[in-house]
Amino acid sequence: MKKHLSLLLALILIFSFCSCKKNYDPNDITDIKITFCSDYEQYENKTGNTVSISSDKAETIASLAEKITENGKSTTKPMDMPRYEISFISGGKEHTIYVDYQNTFAATFLERGNYFCLSDYDYYSEIYSIYKEAAYAEQDKEPALTEPLEEDSSSPYLSISYRRACADNPEEKETVIACYDINTKTLSEICVLPDEINAVSPKYSRANNAIYYFYTGIWQYDLSSGETTRLDNANYSYNELQIIDENTLLLMAIPHHAIVPMYFDIENQNFLLIDDGYNAPTVYTSGATSLSYNPITDDLTYIRWIEDEAYSDEYLSEEKSIERYLTVVHNGNGMKFSEKIFTYSAKINEPALWYAAQLSENEFIVVLYNEFGSSEPEYYSLIFGEETTFTKTEQPCPAISNMSGLCSHDGGKTFFFYHRGGKPGAASGIYSYSVENDELNLILAAPEESVYDYMSLSLIEDGSVLTE
Repeated sequence: MKKHLSLLLALILIFSFCSCKKNYDPNDITDIKITFCSDYEQYENKTGNTVSISSDKAETIASLAEKITENGKSTTKPMDMPRYEISFISGGKEHTIYVDYQNTFAATFLERGNYFCLSDYDYYSEIYSIYKEAAYAEQDKEPALTEPLEEDSSSPYLSISYRRACADNPEEKETVIACYDINTKTLSEICVLPDEINAVSPKYSRANNAIYYFYTGIWQYDLSSGETTRLDNANYSYNELQIIDENTLLLMAIPHHAIVPMYFDIENQNFLLIDDGYNAPTVYTSGATSLSYNPITDDLTYIRWIEDEAYSDEYLSEEKSIERYLTVVHNGNGMKFSEKIFTYSAKINEPALWYAAQLSENEFIVVLYNEFGSSEPEYYSLIFGEETTFTKTEQPCPAISNMSGLCSHDGGKTFFFYHRGGKPGAASGIYSYSVENDELNLILAAPEESVYDYMSLSLIEDGSVLTE
């Protein structure tokens, strides 16, 4: 009897699975909508952004539905974030497919409540492209590639660059430049860089309606004309680029061996060396700390140390501490001078000075990090006055760890940063965080189809805008 029951149950399961298989006719698929949820809160509260999808994408939706019913493998693995919810009408019924960034799927028409992994099919990047295309169409955010921007605003803004899959070929990547206006809280896609441009550290200048970047030289890409122009004739290498104003760039340059900060005059095409890094202390060796520029104080902050000490046998064997210097380049009355304002000593296996963001003339957020890669960075408040204090504190944005590019335009009331997402938790992307309201807001979600995709941001307040 038990044998017959087992056989009957098996037949029922086989029949139920087979009954799910069907061919979806793209001509029968209508009312396609995609809802994007960047985190669990948006998903649970149904506050994700929904866009309508044109009928010419029905073939992709049909293919996705068929692949799930025919090739899906049951798994207990939960879905993750970010997530796309695709709804459509087929056969007179509404169907829903859930797609997460790890290419894990669920669908209402399966009627079993399980999740399905389709490791052989990359639909996430395709759904991402379809969603973004529709979102830009609805919000009228097509990139302005040929006309100067006309907004009359001196609002500070974030220049954002990131890589994403090409809409026509998800296997290829493209570099996107976006602008987030801080006062109006609006995000605009400025351009997709042409394929022939190999841009490193690209930054958008609203004042000049141009993109500045380096690649075997310093380059300008004019958005009005589409022309690229090399600005320097030096045989230097560069690590970073920052826009100061419509006529000034700030670079971490490698003129010989040492890495030193330099200002670059766009009009006159000449450099101003602001730190003697040839003899010591030099700035940093490859792969270490980053510069931080505060457009309010017009000061540059970075970490440097004596390179010979960092290569000594005693330091490398964890026997000796070396000093790292928090250095600030002040700008006043047309003069630029550097000052070592804080020194911290640590061994190679101990947390050491790694990054500092200036909040005001005498206050900094300082990040300590282990060269070997500790699990979490340590954050300190450094305040100068009659008495200097260096106090361990909570990370500036309690809801987020693993952030980079930390910057603030209002003395630490609001922070902007890039976060590579954790699980569970917020998705990767560019965020703002209000200290006063304890509010974390996603500005732009990162494409998640590849761990090698990157995002970067830069705070710019040039105080001028291109006019006719």
